[in-house]
Amino acid sequence: HDHADDNGFYFYGNGTWLAPEAAGYFIGHADSPPPEANKTVFHNALLIDGRGQLGEGVRTSDSAASHSWFKERQSSIRFQASTANAAYAIGDGAKLYGADLGLTRWDRHTLFLDRRWVIMRDVIEASAAHKYQWVCHFLEGASREGSWIHGRAQAGQALGVAVISPSSWSLEVE
Repeated sequence: HDHADDNGFYFYGNGTWLAPEAAGYFIGHADSPPPEANKTVFHNALLIDGRGQLGEGVRTSDSAASHSWFKERQSSIRFQASTANAAYAIGDGAKLYGADLGLTRWDRHTLFLDRRWVIMRDVIEASAAHKYQWVCHFLEGASREGSWIHGRAQAGQALGVAVISPSSWSLEVE
C-alpha cells in the first residue's frame, strides 16, 4: 500500500490488536495535513539513526519517474514454508534504506507456532556503527520488565517481547 513499512509486522489476537500500526495519522497525499502515514516510524519496522526506509513521507507519486531512490528500494521474502501447525518466513529488507547507511543485511525471521506463539529474530549487519530503533506500537502502552517489554492491549490482552540481543538496550515510550 505504498508505505515505508516493508519487512514490518502487525499482530491481532483474541479479538484485539496486540501490535497495530500507529493510529490517528494521515495517508500522506498532497492534500492531507502532516504527519504522513507512509513514514516508517508509524509502522512496526526499523529506524536506523532515526531514518526510515527510502520513500517515506512522499506526498506525491512514488513512481520510478518521480524519485531517484525508487529502483534502489527492494525487499523480498527469501524463504517461506509451512505445515499444519507452523509457518516460517525470512524477509530481506537490507535494500530498503539509503545506500549511505551501509546496511548489508536486515533479515527478519518469523516463526508462527500453533497460531499462538510468534518468534521473531532480526539479523542486522552494516559497514559502520549505527543506532537501531526497533519500532513496535502498543495501544495501551508498554513497560520494561528485565529483558522483556510488556506491551498492553485492549480487553486485558498483552504482547510480551523478549529482547535477547543486544544485552544492553533501552526502551523509549511515546
